[in-house]
Amino acid sequence: MTKKKMASKKTYTPEDPAPWALKRVPDHLPVPTVCCLCSGPVVVKHHKEVYGKAYGDWPWMYSCTQCDAQVGMHPFTHLPLGVLADKKTRFARMTFKDRFNPLWMDARMDRSEAYRRLANAMGIPVKRCHIGYFSIADCERASQALERIKKAA
Repeated sequence: MTKKKMASKKTYTPEDPAPWALKRVPDHLPVPTVCCLCSGPVVVKHHKEVYGKAYGDWPWMYSCTQCDAQVGMHPFTHLPLGVLADKKTRFARMTFKDRFNPLWMDARMDRSEAYRRLANAMGIPVKRCHIGYFSIADCERASQALERIKKAA
């Protein structure tokens, strides 16, 4: 392997994120340092610390040291995917995401269009329409909106 190829294999971390990845997330939330649920300190954790093994290409997350609220990071960055959430909220988000993703993954529409329709059906701005921002109540509203979108499609 040439030195040039070896240099291109740089290992990124949340402390040293990939510049190209940061550019892909122009409208991001601030990095959490204090938990929005309990005001406890928030730290970066590796998936191995939490789940016992790494998942995906970017196994990093934010976790509250007091209440265990968590949120993942955009790949190869230190930027949160959403807001910290407790276990019930994470389950609601995951459940809704499993129902929502087929809307755009099976080629009915692209991902951006699916989110635009969801935002419109929920009556919220597109910039606010991210599953990682949703509360349990938002996930319930989004589920009802998703049914209306599917009927109209």
